[in-house]
Formats: sequence, C-alpha cells, structure tokens
Amino acid sequence: PVYQAKNKQEGLQLNIMLPEGKVVRLPHAVAVMMFKYGENLLKSWRLYRGYNQSDFEQHGIRQPTMFQIEKSTRSRLATLEKLSEIYGCDIDQLATFFIDQKDKTADM
Repeated sequence: PVYQAKNKQEGLQLNIMLPEGKVVRLPHAVAVMMFKYGENLLKSWRLYRGYNQSDFEQHGIRQPTMFQIEKSTRSRLATLEKLSEIYGCDIDQLATFFIDQKDKTADM
C-alpha cells in the first residue's frame, strides 16, 4: 500500500472531531486513504497495517466476510473489537461515528 507506515509506527496523526464533541486520533495515512481516495475506514486501516482480506482467515474471519465488513456502513461490536485487537488500535478509531451498545452495532 502506498501509505503504509514504515515499521508499524503511527507517525503523524490527525485529530478527527466527532459530532458529539469527542476527538479521535487517526494515523495520517488512514485519513488520507479515507478522505482523498474515498476508502472505507476499515479498509483504510487494513491497508495501513499491510493486510490482505485473506490474511484474516487465521483470526476466524473469511475473505468474503471481510469484503462484506468493508463494504458495510454498520458492523457488529464484537467484529470491531476483534479488528481493533488485530490492528492494535482503539475501537473508537474503527467506529468513529457511533457505537450503539444496545443493539451491539456501530455506524461507520
């Protein structure tokens, strides 16, 4: 990927202000992939970390499932928790818009 961080260090980060006033820090490369190239937030994180969709099978997420997760605008909280563990980031950095604890989903 063009914007993958060298040696997995975060480097330059951007503060993103959410509608409810919360600030979330995203690596610059993730933000560039999202805002300049129009990539989905989860896909941007995957590319930033240097993964292919098929790499997640070892974590119990099949490639077609990962494809659907990246195309969706909502994700299950459990899925986001697993991805945040894999990517080494906070769950807020994956679901920057809204996490609904009641129905265990998040808007992307």
